[in-house]
Amino acid sequence: MLTFPKQSNLAVFDFVPGRQRFVFVNPSQGTDGGVESVLSEWDGETVKRVGTVAGSPSVALFRQEPPALYPKGLEWQEDGGIASTVIQRFAL
Repeated sequence: MLTFPKQSNLAVFDFVPGRQRFVFVNPSQGTDGGVESVLSEWDGETVKRVGTVAGSPSVALFRQEPPALYPKGLEWQEDGGIASTVIQRFAL
């Protein structure tokens, strides 16, 4: 069983196609004291940190072979507008 904090980002919260794995983004305290969006993978027993998602995750696409996740992160301007969009690739 996994327990998630209230502020979990549900934009990346899904099963990896064709595998018995579940991926999710969870907030974690960064080394600078801020909050990072950490991509993790769960196999039903253990949680493995995959990497840090840049910006605020909004949408993710899966690729089945080879298994990969492409999350889109949004970076915000001070006025609340979108400053940039970042797309990353994480091998699963």
